[in-house]
Amino acid sequence: RPPNAWLLFRSHNCKILAEDPDGKKRHQVHLNKLISQQWKALSLEERAQWEALAKEKKMEHKLRYPNYKYRPQRPHVSATMSFGASAPMSPLFQASTMASLQVRDPPF
Repeated sequence: RPPNAWLLFRSHNCKILAEDPDGKKRHQVHLNKLISQQWKALSLEERAQWEALAKEKKMEHKLRYPNYKYRPQRPHVSATMSFGASAPMSPLFQASTMASLQVRDPPF
């Protein structure tokens, strides 16, 4: 699947920002926040450049894979992982679960 403008921008900046000035590697969550802020701060002209690059990548992908069609698939859940196939809860567990789900007053 061809990357969109955001993915191209993120990929480019991830390589640049991957290491702190201290030499430590940054976590993906932190990188995503930084790059997202940069993306939102881009001017229309700068963003248009990334959009043009994404369009170019899309055309390359179309030439390379002319019959490609994106078809997302849901993950398959095995019978052992299915929630409907679980054994019934014991009355004691059921009572404790229901008690923990009750709405409580806020602490303020």
